[in-house]
Amino acid sequence: MNPNLVARVNQQDDWTFQEVLGLAADFNLKPRFIIAVILANGKNYIDGERKA
Repeated sequence: MNPNLVARVNQQDDWTFQEVLGLAADFNLKPRFIIAVILANGKNYIDGERKA
């Protein structure tokens, strides 16, 4: 797995779909793979908007 991707995922605890799309574009990967990496690293995926 790409260590740069894991480092980026570990920078924050919660990830929204828009942020996942940004990571997917940066690393040229599918969004579902990014979501899997987020969940595998114990982070939270928020399907929708972040609640204030």
